[in-house]
Amino acid sequence: MLNQREIEERLVALGEHRFDASAADVIAERLDALLPQTEISTNEFDRTKRMLVNPGGEAFRFDPELTPYMDAIGDALDHDAVRTVLAKANTRSGKTVKGESFILRRWTYGPLVDIAWLMQDENSLRRYIDERGEEMLRLHPEVNERIDWTNRRNSRFFKQIGKSKINYLPATLRALRGLSAPIFIADEIDAYPKNVRDAIMTLITSRQEEYGSGSKAYLCSHPDQGPDGGIDGALKDSLMHLWFVRCPHCGGHSTPAREAESWAVPRINWNVPEMMKLGEEMERNAFLDHVAANVYLICPHDGCGATFDPDQRRPLMGAGRWLQRHQSFRADGTIEGEARVAATMGFVIHGFMAPFVKLRETARDWAAGKLTADGNGSDIHLREVTVKKLGETYQGAKAEEQMEDWKTVQARIASHYPLRFVPTGCLFITAFVDVQGDRFEVRVIGWDLGKQSWLIDAYSIKQWPAFGKHGAFGNIDPGNRLSDWDIIEEAVLAASYPLQENPQREEAGLPPLFLSIARTMVDAVGVPGVSGNARNWLANMLTRTEGRHIAEYRIKLVHGSSNKAQKEIYGIPKQVMVDDHNRALAQPVYERYPNVHEIKRIIAKRMKVETPGPGRMHMPAALSPRYYQELTAERLYNGDWTPSRPRNETWDGWVMCEVARETLKPDRAELWNQTDRDGKPVRPEWADPRPRGESIDMVVQQPVSVFDRLAQVNEDV
Repeated sequence: MLNQREIEERLVALGEHRFDASAADVIAERLDALLPQTEISTNEFDRTKRMLVNPGGEAFRFDPELTPYMDAIGDALDHDAVRTVLAKANTRSGKTVKGESFILRRWTYGPLVDIAWLMQDENSLRRYIDERGEEMLRLHPEVNERIDWTNRRNSRFFKQIGKSKINYLPATLRALRGLSAPIFIADEIDAYPKNVRDAIMTLITSRQEEYGSGSKAYLCSHPDQGPDGGIDGALKDSLMHLWFVRCPHCGGHSTPAREAESWAVPRINWNVPEMMKLGEEMERNAFLDHVAANVYLICPHDGCGATFDPDQRRPLMGAGRWLQRHQSFRADGTIEGEARVAATMGFVIHGFMAPFVKLRETARDWAAGKLTADGNGSDIHLREVTVKKLGETYQGAKAEEQMEDWKTVQARIASHYPLRFVPTGCLFITAFVDVQGDRFEVRVIGWDLGKQSWLIDAYSIKQWPAFGKHGAFGNIDPGNRLSDWDIIEEAVLAASYPLQENPQREEAGLPPLFLSIARTMVDAVGVPGVSGNARNWLANMLTRTEGRHIAEYRIKLVHGSSNKAQKEIYGIPKQVMVDDHNRALAQPVYERYPNVHEIKRIIAKRMKVETPGPGRMHMPAALSPRYYQELTAERLYNGDWTPSRPRNETWDGWVMCEVARETLKPDRAELWNQTDRDGKPVRPEWADPRPRGESIDMVVQQPVSVFDRLAQVNEDV
């Protein structure tokens, strides 16, 4: 509230006409933002006005003819129906230049609107502004004249340009809070913090809602975050464009983009991978010089195989054309299918297309990175060359560790055996209980001695009959209720599964046999309270003197280790004597901390095994696609396993069941060479199928399956 003195000062100022202004001037100042766009495109601005500065500080006229693939991006930025334009590209491709041209054209010809320019952090912004941002404004006279360089408000990160302004901001949630602008330029989005990067499209568009159809966003980046994050993740929801070139020898069309694989179209590539075999025979530097001197591109079409050296590459790529997925080439080279326009338009630029990328130098760098990756497993150099210079999404140094699409995995490992049966050839069973906030997720995997595996069962326990004295249904709460853990004993440890060959046994007059679970790994980490409850539950079960006796070897607690360099891949048992409140347990229990990073690599390799036998994985017939999606829910990228889907229980289950298998040491010869008094072979007790009612555990006989037990509970109520 104003005091009396302040009110008097304002009245005096009004009386002296200090705030008088021309109504016409006020309207003129605001009218510019409402005027229609001047009839000059961003691409035309590049051809007539655009100036750049070379590393020596000299200004020169930009030649857009060097980057013909950028014209379509300029057209998309200018199109009224397009709200977001995405560009995945390599370094020195022109992707940032086109964003600059778009806003320079607006500042030159109008209409003037506010602009937000985002980069990953303040250091990157400072470097960009100091190296080219300030010069970009000064080199264009019409823009320079609109800036009052003496105005103290104009700083490194803020400029008033006429009646519009530009804010240069780090891409953080704090910086974006409360920000709005009709135009956003988001550069190098894959380097943004994860909480911004993963939601970048929503964060930007929600800050443009008030501007309606007048809003525009341009997002560009190298694909640092892999196939499911950053620019690649955003491109999946766009109308994507790939650049196609025509071979002058066979007339066939192909694209340099790796996305050709998912589009099922030919991909033009280079011969560097073929030359890598010489790396074992030649001295390193001599080999790298050889690669640089002999690199070329190869036409992928059958019967052609034409080659293009670095000098021929530029005219070949310069004559290319953008295609959308629904389009194709006719025999005469014309395009079949009309180009469409969408609210989000995406473009994939490859290093082969960029004239500023030196092919020989890039080939040498790539080969050097591949030699290092093959030699010591470090793929840092190879990844940087692939992502930055080629603009390709890096898939990992080892092809056998690349996660495939779930449909491809399904076609390979789907087998003809029913769920909840022990397939022929399976010798023993393991299980993993994944403890989550409101449920237990159970995966049961069977094995032979050659590490061949079968998914035998997969189910959730969210609401289950309260065993014992309660006798009622209730929601699972593993972090807060210790009694809920008893369900694991009843539903998992006591389970047994019928052999698939039981019908043949019964026809032969033999009793059906059932196999119990040899070892169950239980996740002992998660929401608060889980670790303490897991330890107390296991200690109490192992020390009880009445009821069912569970042998200690059959149940183990497990924590995935965060140390990727841990040498003991399957971990070493660690004795724990207290719960998470430092209270003594009924007896010490053991926890194991396996290197899950490395075990995931093992399972990923086994997923590629084509023929039944050692290492082969199997899934039951007629299984829901959900389980294949869970199995392929993570990808090895930048040295880390990163999720591509929210559900991964089957993937985690196979990994932890591998820990159970290995720690049993099932391939010990002495386990399988035992005989009884009559000289008949005797299996280990955990691999010995038994008739119904007999148990691997002592004292109590168990029903066959969780479903039989559920029926029994209902009958007793």
